[in-house]
Amino acid sequence: MLAGRARFFAAVYRETSDQSELLLIDAERGEAECIAHLDVASEHSPSDAIERGEWAKISCLGWHAPSGKLWATGGFGVVSFEPGAV
Repeated sequence: MLAGRARFFAAVYRETSDQSELLLIDAERGEAECIAHLDVASEHSPSDAIERGEWAKISCLGWHAPSGKLWATGGFGVVSFEPGAV
């Protein structure tokens, strides 16, 4: 539950382009909103994940309610997002 509603986060990975989208899904309304986009084209430093074609693949998501931040880990490392008033 986020903000008193049945909502959750999901990551969709596109292997052919090494891109991920972070989605906020509202189960009550049946709606999904893209809140962030990870793309290898924005990364300039070499890494094993880039060579494998998995730089943008998200391996874990974690929500920290007190700070309102969504944390993601993957080939890119660790990043946090502030999806706004969720």
